[in-house]
Amino acid sequence: MGSPLEVLIANFFMGCIEEEVFSKFEKPEIYCRYIDDIFIKTTGNEYIVLLKKCLQDASGLTFMIENSIGGTIPFLDILVKQQQGKFCIDTYVKPTNTVIRPASIIKYEREHGPWNQSISDKDE
Repeated sequence: MGSPLEVLIANFFMGCIEEEVFSKFEKPEIYCRYIDDIFIKTTGNEYIVLLKKCLQDASGLTFMIENSIGGTIPFLDILVKQQQGKFCIDTYVKPTNTVIRPASIIKYEREHGPWNQSISDKDE
């Protein structure tokens, strides 16, 4: 997103859609949303399919359903685990994350000098 207003406008839009949908449809026990990423707790798949259809019809957006596997599901940058009826959270790192690994930094410094050294420092 480019403009700082885009997040505000997107959240406002989805808030209006939720008001419309949940005035006719029962809201789940747990419902968390950030822009278009939604986390809900339900007991059955029928509810999720119906909620998805209602949200899509009201908004014109396309939603995907991702079910938990073994009681675990990623939501944003959080890994949510359901254990003994409670939710536990941990940091979630996507498999495609390309964070610099310490070994990469060591190799770079060995070949090029300290990674945080400025160009003018190298010339001296």
